[in-house]
Amino acid sequence: MKKLFCLVSILVLTSISCQTSKEDSTVSLDENKRISTLYHERNLEDVDKLLSDDFVGYYYFQSPKLRTWNKANHKNAIKNNPNVRDSILIQVAEGDWVAERYIRTFINEDTIMNTIIGAMLCVVLAGSTAFAGHLEPFKAVPVPSHNPQTPEKIELGKKLFFDRRLSGDGTMSCATCHDPQQGYSDGLAISLSYPTTRNWRNSPTLFNVGMQATLFHDGRAQTLEEQALFPLMSAFEMNQNLDFVEEEVRTVPEYVQAFTNVFGDGDITRERIAMAIAAFQRTLVSKNAPLDRYLDGDKKALSKEAAKGLAVFEGKGRCTECHGGVLLADGKFYALNVPENVEQEKDPRVAATRRFVAKVSHYEDYRNLSEDPGRYLVTKDKKDWKAFRTPTLREIAQTGPYMHNGIFATLDEVIEFFDQGGGKGNTALKPLKLKPSEKQALKTFLTEALAGQEQPFVYPKVP
Repeated sequence: MKKLFCLVSILVLTSISCQTSKEDSTVSLDENKRISTLYHERNLEDVDKLLSDDFVGYYYFQSPKLRTWNKANHKNAIKNNPNVRDSILIQVAEGDWVAERYIRTFINEDTIMNTIIGAMLCVVLAGSTAFAGHLEPFKAVPVPSHNPQTPEKIELGKKLFFDRRLSGDGTMSCATCHDPQQGYSDGLAISLSYPTTRNWRNSPTLFNVGMQATLFHDGRAQTLEEQALFPLMSAFEMNQNLDFVEEEVRTVPEYVQAFTNVFGDGDITRERIAMAIAAFQRTLVSKNAPLDRYLDGDKKALSKEAAKGLAVFEGKGRCTECHGGVLLADGKFYALNVPENVEQEKDPRVAATRRFVAKVSHYEDYRNLSEDPGRYLVTKDKKDWKAFRTPTLREIAQTGPYMHNGIFATLDEVIEFFDQGGGKGNTALKPLKLKPSEKQALKTFLTEALAGQEQPFVYPKVP
């Protein structure tokens, strides 16, 4: 099927090129193979020599701003910037450009080397060495226009984050499961829960959470403002009634004054509570890690062993296929068939939570559910069964246990899982066959290079 798709892709692209180009720029199959091989070997200098000006000149980014650049700017930006070039090839690898609306942005009156692109796509789809995402140093956290950051709003959000009033019985706050001393997680396999109940998933770190495209392991929330209210309402987390919490917070004069200062009046609503908490969460960043400094040009930022680990991370380990960019995460969802935690599954409280979540997610056979369906409960798409979001790797040394159910207590276990090709029956991973020295170097990279500059945390005085 993959080979057939490759053949169709090349035929389509070649056909479009013949219809829209003044000259035929077909290159030999040997040239295509050579370019693909050189790219996979990261021999980018030789790739640059082989890529035609027409290819680099007529790639138009999806960004409207960049689409206004002239032809010369496109050529210079792509040929002189490895990150931009890699970004192009990564998008080619994802196959999104096959749709006609993207194909036509590649094509102009001039010629274009469509067969080169087709050959590259075939290599990816056929299952050989996939294009790897590039790593990026830390950059500013994006802020939505409807909820601008202000010092007063951030401080209000911090107080609410630590306020136990937000839970039904006054015993839990957001910080209960996202403790600054635990990497904004809680150090437990399954996160803490409301009394007499049990949670069923691991508490993810909040480091750089403002950069995430979706929230929670299953991606059910799109914004921090939306995410903030889920745990408050959850029967097995904070178990709070939102109508009640609005009235409860209104009884605190300090909060009434704070909401007036931030929002212009003292009206305390669930939406404003979420906005304030989200503003605080956007300040929880891990930055200036050794990897950041290394990517910014300081080649001495990594120890010798960490540098070896980076080579494994980008090369034989194939980690950047999913763990690239600033977050070291692509934000996508994969079914790796992570082992179930047998002890947790035996707990009737976990079973009750599992069935409850499935029930409110309109899963018909919720009473017989014996495993975590993952993103399937959000999309109802079969391909998302047991699929979970790629997590950020920043500060990974202090945010264990790992995976959505906390099944792995150590990074050694995580590395071994991926080295073995993931869980039984998964199609997302293949065995890596890393040597013991490569595993150790990879672990060193993860623990040393991804730890950000230590930032002192000042706890708020909750009114």
